[in-house]
Amino acid sequence: MNSYENKNEYEILNDSKKSNMSNPYLRYPLANDSLASMQNTNYKDWLTMCDRTDTDVLSSRGAVSTGVGMLSTILSLFGIPLIGEGIDLLLGAADFLWPESDGGHQYTWEDLMNHIEELMDERLETEKRTTALDDLRGLKALLGLFRDAFDSWEKNQNDPIAKNRVGGYFEDVHTHFVKDMASIFSATNYEVLLLPVYAQAANLHLLLLREGVIYGSRWGIAPAADFYHDQLLKYTAIYANHCVTWYNNGLAQQKELFAKSPNWNRFNAYRRDMTITVLDIIALFPTYDARLYTKPIKTELTREIYSDVLNLDVYGVQQTDLNKNEAAFTRSPHLVTRLRGFDFYTRTKYAYWRYLAGHTNYFSFTGNGTIYSSSFNNWYDTDMTKSTINIPDYANIYKLWTKSYTNISPYTDPVGISQMQFSLTNNQQLTYTGTSAPKYPVRETFFEIPPTDEKPLTYENYSHILSYMTSAQHFGDKKIGYTFAWMHESVDFDNRVDPDKITQIPAVKGDYLQYGYVKQGPGHTGGDLVSMIRTDRLGINVYFPQPLDYRIRIRYSTSSNGYLYIYSPNTKIVYLPPTTLVDGQPTFDPMDFSAFRVVEVPASFRASVAGYTNFTIEAGFGPVYIDKIEFIPDNTTTLEYEGGRDLEKTKNAVNDLFTN
Repeated sequence: MNSYENKNEYEILNDSKKSNMSNPYLRYPLANDSLASMQNTNYKDWLTMCDRTDTDVLSSRGAVSTGVGMLSTILSLFGIPLIGEGIDLLLGAADFLWPESDGGHQYTWEDLMNHIEELMDERLETEKRTTALDDLRGLKALLGLFRDAFDSWEKNQNDPIAKNRVGGYFEDVHTHFVKDMASIFSATNYEVLLLPVYAQAANLHLLLLREGVIYGSRWGIAPAADFYHDQLLKYTAIYANHCVTWYNNGLAQQKELFAKSPNWNRFNAYRRDMTITVLDIIALFPTYDARLYTKPIKTELTREIYSDVLNLDVYGVQQTDLNKNEAAFTRSPHLVTRLRGFDFYTRTKYAYWRYLAGHTNYFSFTGNGTIYSSSFNNWYDTDMTKSTINIPDYANIYKLWTKSYTNISPYTDPVGISQMQFSLTNNQQLTYTGTSAPKYPVRETFFEIPPTDEKPLTYENYSHILSYMTSAQHFGDKKIGYTFAWMHESVDFDNRVDPDKITQIPAVKGDYLQYGYVKQGPGHTGGDLVSMIRTDRLGINVYFPQPLDYRIRIRYSTSSNGYLYIYSPNTKIVYLPPTTLVDGQPTFDPMDFSAFRVVEVPASFRASVAGYTNFTIEAGFGPVYIDKIEFIPDNTTTLEYEGGRDLEKTKNAVNDLFTN
């Protein structure tokens, strides 16, 4: 890493007039008001931090595994070209929630209920739980009837009886969902405890409605297809808003719990686990609009989630102020970065302890090879040694383990990390060693996120990659807390456009932001947003693997009329009508789900050669909040492109025959 240009993470916005990327770790002064914490944690279904001796890190039926697996299932099926020629997306989701191995039981749904009960330290009434499980069992049976009817119709699509049967069962399942979602899965006073179940059931309902939009006319209910499209849009907004509202309500309850009994790991566990089981799922809802997304989709999540704090149980690591812990152990909103390596600083002044006292993250922005840095407690002195770890190109860290000194009497003894091992997605490992032969006891801890399937986590089935590491000292240089940030594996650090799919690139995957700032996401976008006003500029590098004609759409929210300039290299202008108004009256907050719309740039684009193209987006008004930029192939697939090139060669050959 010594060869890296040592640019600070926030230099990229040095000219910003309202940058929110000032170093959050200097925002709050170090405080002396600390306390013993981490009394009794009870998150056995999910541990980003767990003792290495635990062989059952996470039950294969665990709630978080359900969220990870469902997301992986949908993202995988999204990329299948013939996804519109069957109900694979709906069936894939249903089979994941009711696997054959459950033998008719409701284990997956019960895991979702059990886990949120532990996170909130509350219990569902037995009657509410039983009613919800019974209705889920009924939904499963109805979906099975619809599946059989669909299979029968698919074999003989002109049979009027088969058409009527599949259309009838479709309407039965839809009606059942509408009733259950409005009552049983959102029971009053139990909205938070039922939220993971609600989100998964909502996902199934919207996937069902998507099938009605695709097949309604072929089932002989053409007017109903329009009706079900309206229903799809209606319930997408209802379900997304419900999930965000009650997620935030639960988060507020966690803040109240922290004020009474500070435990940042408990607060963070709620946010992390509910992100995976609820917010990640609803981030996909807008893509279910089969009339807007007529091709396979390549999409990604850019949100970050955080591990438990290593050593939070040590007196002096945690502070009593939640905001100060947030500043110490998480990052403020930022453009997406890729972790490229570390400098580690080992404290050597204590005779019998060698441990990690400070570090520097090295990272780059998407589509940009320049290396930036951000440091924690890395003052270099005569009693410290420095070691460097470089992450190879096209590899990422998907899990790690640490050895750290245990907290024993006297409490003045160090508890820092003595050794770390990183597992890479290229099946290699990297190691930091402060000492390989510690004199005093150490504990081994795994940090990992569940894989995309039920197999043990490896470089072939990882779901998340390490994106950042923080550390904080509030009680001298012997009491250090460490956290690790994780990003979903769907993130493409090349911004590669698929020539056969609609490619969504989140705005936060730009490589520079002039004057504008990154705003915390509202919970339903799968990541943060870029906020811009007049003359603010966002630069994004996009990779085209081949020449391509394409169109561009932008998903955004704004409360005023305006427009965006798009430079690449010619100037295009797209008008952005306000999204928060209904009949001319202010109705939605700009962060509401219903305030986000998709607008198409009224121009065609062409990538003439393979390689990177830079897009600069400039705001002509503000504020406008940009979620994603979509690249839609303009009726050109890879096969059509190659065929067109062969046809052109043939034409040229024929012309040569007549001119020579």
